[in-house]
Order: sequence, then structure tokens, then C-alpha cells
Amino acid sequence: MPVLLALLAAAAGVIFWIYRARDVAHAAKDLGDMAGDVMSAARRFGFRRRYN
Repeated sequence: MPVLLALLAAAAGVIFWIYRARDVAHAAKDLGDMAGDVMSAARRFGFRRRYN
């Protein structure tokens, strides 16, 4: 019985960390998309990049 509970706890821990990592990946993708939207909006208003 204790072995079964240990395996169940380990599986729950793995599932928790997988979901947590997936949520972080989604947040990073959303931030990247947001940066692209800001760049597009700036171009629409006529801003250009300066290359020095």
C-alpha cells in the first residue's frame, strides 16, 4: 500500500510540473505575440527602425 501511494504521489508531482511548464511556455508565447503586435502598431503609425 505505501508503495502504491508513493507511485501515485510521484505521478501527481510529475503531472503538476508538466502542467506548470506548459503554462510557462504559453505565457512566453503570449509575450512574444504581444511584442509583435506592438511592433506592428508602431509601423502602422509610421515609426521606422534606425540602423546606426
